[in-house]
Amino acid sequence: MNLRNCFLKVVGLFFFLNFFLLFSQKNAQINISLQDTLPGEVKNELFGTFFEFVPGHINGSFGLYAQELIGRGFDFEPCQDFGVACPWRRYSTNFNNSYWELKNGGYNDNGSYCQIIANSSDSGSVGVSQSVILTDSVAYQFYIYCRSDDTILPKLYIEVTDSNNKEFHFESVLGQPEKNWKKLSLSIPPLYKTKAVLLISFKGKGKIELDEASLMPENNRFGIRNEYYSAFSDWKPTIIRYPGGWFADCIDSRWEYGIGSIDKRTPRGNHGGYAERMDFGTDEFVAFCKSINSEPHIVTNILRDSAEGAANWVEYCNSPSNTKFGALRTINGNPDSYNIKYWGCGNEEYDCVKISNDFVSFVTAMKRKDPKILSVYDGQIWGKWEYIDTVMMITREVCDIYGWHMALEANPKKIKNDDRVFLAMMSWNTVSDIYSDTVSVRLKRGSKNKITQGITELWSVYDHNWDWAERSYSLENGLWTALHLNTVMRQCHTMSIFERTHNSGMFSKNFNKSGKRMIVPSPSFYAMSMAKNHHGMHALKTDVVCDKFSIDTIDTFWPFYDVLWIDAVSTLTNDTLFLSVVNRSIYDTSFTILNLDTSIKKGEIAKVYQLTSNSFVDSNYSDEPRKVYPKENFWEINDYFYFPPHSFTIIAFPFKKSSTSFNDSSSFKFQVFPNPFVEYIVIKGNSITNIISIKMFDYLGKELIHCSIKKEENLYFIKPEKILKGVYFIRIESKLNNTIIPVLKSE
Repeated sequence: MNLRNCFLKVVGLFFFLNFFLLFSQKNAQINISLQDTLPGEVKNELFGTFFEFVPGHINGSFGLYAQELIGRGFDFEPCQDFGVACPWRRYSTNFNNSYWELKNGGYNDNGSYCQIIANSSDSGSVGVSQSVILTDSVAYQFYIYCRSDDTILPKLYIEVTDSNNKEFHFESVLGQPEKNWKKLSLSIPPLYKTKAVLLISFKGKGKIELDEASLMPENNRFGIRNEYYSAFSDWKPTIIRYPGGWFADCIDSRWEYGIGSIDKRTPRGNHGGYAERMDFGTDEFVAFCKSINSEPHIVTNILRDSAEGAANWVEYCNSPSNTKFGALRTINGNPDSYNIKYWGCGNEEYDCVKISNDFVSFVTAMKRKDPKILSVYDGQIWGKWEYIDTVMMITREVCDIYGWHMALEANPKKIKNDDRVFLAMMSWNTVSDIYSDTVSVRLKRGSKNKITQGITELWSVYDHNWDWAERSYSLENGLWTALHLNTVMRQCHTMSIFERTHNSGMFSKNFNKSGKRMIVPSPSFYAMSMAKNHHGMHALKTDVVCDKFSIDTIDTFWPFYDVLWIDAVSTLTNDTLFLSVVNRSIYDTSFTILNLDTSIKKGEIAKVYQLTSNSFVDSNYSDEPRKVYPKENFWEINDYFYFPPHSFTIIAFPFKKSSTSFNDSSSFKFQVFPNPFVEYIVIKGNSITNIISIKMFDYLGKELIHCSIKKEENLYFIKPEKILKGVYFIRIESKLNNTIIPVLKSE
C-alpha cells in the first residue's frame, strides 16, 4: 500500500511539474541560416566604453584614477578653513600660535598656490590634514614637495589617524625641508583601515611651504585602481572615448593640462563641489588603452578651443618626433607615435549650422596633421530629423562617423510598479533600432562618402534628477545593456562605434558592512564583457517568432507596441555560430525551437554563457558582489533550448564548413514549412520517397489522433485538428534514419 501511494505521488508530481512547465513558459522559434549574412561586419569597436571627467568618476575616492588625495596641489581657494586650500583642513595643538596661508606659485610652475604652515611657539604641532579612503590590504606610496627659507628647519611628520585624530594607525618622519623644493616620500604599509585622516605636520617653531602631495596604492596599474584595471582587463573594451562628454567642451578641458610631468600640470577649476585635475591625461590614457588592447577615441573642445589647438593635439599624438608637438611627446617619455584613429569634435551639439562649420574647420586642420584619422561628429537625435540633413549638407566631405547618444528612462517614482518598469526598460532598444535605421537613411542622402554612425554614449536614467539609483546596478539594467548590444550587432551595416558610459550603472561603489571600500562590476558590465568576448564578425539574418507585448504612455513617455518577448541576434566566425538571446519575460521560461543550419550538428557540445538571477531587480553590491554573475555551462545541441525568464544567454555552436552550399537542397534531408504554422505543415525534400511513416505528438508525448496526413507528389501535407497553440513534434521515420522536428502552432 505504501509502495502504491509512493508511486502515485511520483506520478502526480511528474504530471504537476509538466503542467507547471507548460503553463509557466512561453514558446518561440529562432530561424538562422549560415548563408544569410547581413551586410557589413560586426566591428570590434561595437564593444566600447566612455570615460569622462565628472565628479567622482575619474578622480575621487571611488574614481577610476587611483589618487586618494583631492586638491593635491593646494591650488584651490579655501572652502572649509581660512588659509587652507580646499579640501584640506587646518590642524594644530595650539591655534593661537599657528598660521596658514596660500602663497602664489610653488614647486608647480603651472599651479596657482602652495600651502604655508607656520608655528610661532617652541611647543605644539601645526599642519594640514585630509580625510582619505584607503584600500585596507594594500601598501601606499606617499610623497610631498616642501621647502623652507626659515632659519629653523623643522622635521616634517606624516600620520594616519582615525576620523577623530585620536587613534594613530601609522606615523613616521618624512624628512627635513631645505631652502629649495625637495621631494619627500615613503611607503605606508597596509593598515587594514578604510576611513582615515592623513596628517602632515611639524613640531615646534618654524615655517614650511608645501606643494604637490600624492597618496596612491602601490598596486595601481598605469595610475588606474586595481579593482577597475582587473575588471577592464577581463572585459577588454575595444574602444574608449575620452575625456568627455560634457567635460570635452568645458572651459577647463584643455589637452595641454593633461601632459608633461604629473606634478607640473595646470590645475582645473572646482567642479561639483571639489577640485579635480588631469593627472589621468593623454599619455596615461593612451598607456592604459594599449595595456588592455583598446582603441583610444579622443574628443576635442569645439566650443572653447581652436582648429589649430585641436590639430596640435593630433600632432602630439600621431606625428613623428621631428615635429614640434611630436618632440614634446618624446620629451614626455613617449618617442613612438600613438597613431590614434578616432577623433571627435565636441559633445551633443545643437547649434547645427555654426558647429557644423566649425567641425569642417577643425577636421580639415586635424587631417592635415594626419589624413588617416576618422572624424566623429557628435550630434543628437532628439530634435527634428532635418537636423541631421543640415549637418550632413555642411560636413559630408570631411565627416566619417555621425555619433549620437541614448539616455533612456523608466521612472519607478512615476510608474510605481516593478514589473511595468522592467517591461519599459526591456522595450527601449526597439527605439534604438528605429533611430539607427532612420539615421542610416539620412546619412546616405547626397553624400559621396560612406558615413557610418555610432552610439558614443549609452546610459539609463531612472528619474529626471539624474539619480544613480541602485536599480542602475541591477540585472534589469544588464539586460537593457544586452538588448542594445543586440541592436548594434543587427545594425552592423551602418554602426561602427558603440560606447557604453562607464560612470552610469557599470560599477557599484560603496562600503560593505565591515566598512571596506568596494568597487563592484554590475550586470551591465558583465553583459558588455560577455558580448565582447563571445561574438563573430559576420551578423546573420535572425528571425524570431514569438508572442508580443505593448506598453502604453501611461507608464512611460514613449509607447512601445508589439515588442517581441525574445530578442536575438546571431554572428559567425570561421568555426563558431554565436546566438545572443535576451528573454524579456519577467516570469516565463521560453521554450524556443532552434531552426538552425544543418552544419550545426545535433549531439555535439556547445558552450553556454548566461546572465540571470532569481529576480530582475537583483543587484551586485558591496556585501554581495557576485549576486548576478555570468555562468558557463556545456550543452548537448538539439532542436530546442529553454531560455530562463529575465535572462541574457549566448550559445556558442561549433560547426564545420561544408563544401556543399547551404542553400543547395541536396544538403537537406527534409524541409518543414511554414514553421510556425496556423493550419497545415508541408514536408518537402529529396529523401521524401524514403519516408515510411509520419506522426505528430504534443508536448507530453501523446500522439495526435485527429491529424490528417496526405502525400501529393514530392510533398507531404499535415493538417492537425482541434489543437491549441504551442509546441508540437513531428516524428519522421524513413529508410535512412528517424527524425524529430519541433514545430510551433502560432494561432
